[in-house]
Amino acid sequence: PTGLTGLSKAFSRKKRNGVKPSHRSLAHCSVIRKAIQQMEALGMCQKRENG
Repeated sequence: PTGLTGLSKAFSRKKRNGVKPSHRSLAHCSVIRKAIQQMEALGMCQKRENG
């Protein structure tokens, strides 16, 4: 998975709604975004020109 949406789907989990049916809940993008920014600052990953 690449990008925020792909990583958000990869780290998603099942949300339990009590007696209602369960649904998938995406991970919060802000935490993933901050982690990617820190990895870019350390040189562990880099942004490509086309995305």
